[in-house]
Amino acid sequence: MNKKLFGIVVMGLLLVAGVSIPLYAQEPVGKVISLKGSAEAQLGEESQWRTLRIKSDIYEKDTIK
Repeated sequence: MNKKLFGIVVMGLLLVAGVSIPLYAQEPVGKVISLKGSAEAQLGEESQWRTLRIKSDIYEKDTIK
């Protein structure tokens, strides 16, 4: 593999890791202790919603519905 292509691949991997790691490395700021009905949370700008249950972690950048 030539050095230029290798450099591009490495930079791409670093860019992807730098963007995705902070979202998954967050510490929870709370937990669900009570639910009436159902609730979902979305972390930051992710498109996927997760179903919340008793003892589910809540993160600083969560949007809850």
